[in-house]
Amino acid sequence: MSTKATIAHGPTFHFYHEVFDDDHVYLELAQVQFEASSGHVMVPIPVHVWEVIRHYSGIDLSLAEKTDEELLAEVVRAVDERIADYAAAEGQARALVTLSGILVYGSAETSRDEQIEAGMRYYLGKRDHQRRVIAAVDELRRGNGSPVPISPTGSVMRMLPVTLPARAEPIWLTSAFRAAGVLPQGEVIGSDAPTTAPQALLLKTLSNGADSHEVEWYRFLMKRGIALPMLPTCYLAIADPTSGESALLLDDLSTTHALPVSRADLLALNGVPAQADLEQMLVALAQFHAAFWEHPDLGSCPEQFAVRPWYRDEAHFARHVERRQREWAAFVAADHDWLPPAIRAVYAHALADLPHLWQRGLGERVSTMRAMTITHGDCYLTQWLCSCAAGAVSVYLVDFDAVSANYAAYDLVYMLATFWTWAQRRDAGHELAALKLYHDALEAAGVKEYRWEQLCDDYTLMLWLMIFDPVHDAVAGSAASYWQPKMMCLVPAYLEWTAAYATPSANQPVAGILRNAERRVMLQTVNFCARWPSTYPTAPA
Repeated sequence: MSTKATIAHGPTFHFYHEVFDDDHVYLELAQVQFEASSGHVMVPIPVHVWEVIRHYSGIDLSLAEKTDEELLAEVVRAVDERIADYAAAEGQARALVTLSGILVYGSAETSRDEQIEAGMRYYLGKRDHQRRVIAAVDELRRGNGSPVPISPTGSVMRMLPVTLPARAEPIWLTSAFRAAGVLPQGEVIGSDAPTTAPQALLLKTLSNGADSHEVEWYRFLMKRGIALPMLPTCYLAIADPTSGESALLLDDLSTTHALPVSRADLLALNGVPAQADLEQMLVALAQFHAAFWEHPDLGSCPEQFAVRPWYRDEAHFARHVERRQREWAAFVAADHDWLPPAIRAVYAHALADLPHLWQRGLGERVSTMRAMTITHGDCYLTQWLCSCAAGAVSVYLVDFDAVSANYAAYDLVYMLATFWTWAQRRDAGHELAALKLYHDALEAAGVKEYRWEQLCDDYTLMLWLMIFDPVHDAVAGSAASYWQPKMMCLVPAYLEWTAAYATPSANQPVAGILRNAERRVMLQTVNFCARWPSTYPTAPA
């Protein structure tokens, strides 16, 4: 039985691994002259052979960036599958199950803990070896005048400079497209490039570590081979932890797509998009959420699958409540005399009940990941791009620097409540119709166990958490032109969807019905927000 594992081959060469040798690759050449002496050999490599083999990686480095937690999660999953396969197998099939993983996990007859321990020992050793290889490569590159650190995400991609050039030169782009598999032949400028190659690109460069979360998100998608129709194609996602520089190479959609509403219109509270655009965005959002609905990795590594830090666990939520209390105290201490007592009372009561949300269902959902998914996390209408072509069905969601595991309704509150007025939300049942369309699309995408009533409760809960966002924005120094209209939209939405002054029991849903006295306060608040800013003075800029 051959122990050779071919990497590439041709009529006159064979580039391969030896199965049990992780420290070398082997190149066998035919019809070639060579010079050899003690401890030294010189072999001329034909240029056409070199141009083929140089694009292939000599080693899999995919473990190098994984944390202990990520490795443990993968090992546990593999061991549990192996144990289940072994239990289901009979006769000689059991021997095959044991044989299939014996070098990594040991015998399938040993205990689960022993197999996990063996698997971790194996993969920790593999990871350490890959990290030593990366360090050795980096040292050689520095010795040859190249500051480029190696990245374990693909053979050609490792050759791309992390310290980005002033311009995206053709040779740099060609390498990126080769790595992404969209340019099998030809170059960025050349007549032999296939028609499927992109014609326009967006190079998004970042410095000082800004938005590296988005880079990691796209790297995760590329590593898993996940491609969704509402996500722009990403050809390159690199980050240098030393310099803080990072880059994304994406499809440029600026000639075919546009924002459904401008930021200026959103802040002026004229941010209701065309109905066709809104419907396409809601369907796309439902499909995005459905793709990760109750995903087994939710709540775990990588970071994109971790729960939003506000309520990652009970300790995180307690810190979040403390922060909201500090921010409200700072807000009240500032000069906000323009804000009427009714709105101040709304915040005071919402803040008083905020700590109890963990026991009223938030804790159970976060701990079980029931009806949870991956969310965009900053899903304003200005994060969407809609097709400029009449009748075209094509929308994209962009800027994933806040992606996390979360309630799906979190994204919906950003879209429908943050900058829609009370009148805009209620006009012809606009908000309810949008939520119903989303729910129908979610069911059509395969999510069958998420009831309409549950969506309404989740939307209510997210509003409860989100009304403190404008307070945070104000305390953090954002312009009043941003946080003030946001507050005037979120407060009426919160009041309409919650029993603002009631204290539900532990088993009562978050949503409820306002008592008559509270309804009068609600109407006063809604009336104020509806007339803002024409009747009342605005906050200082």
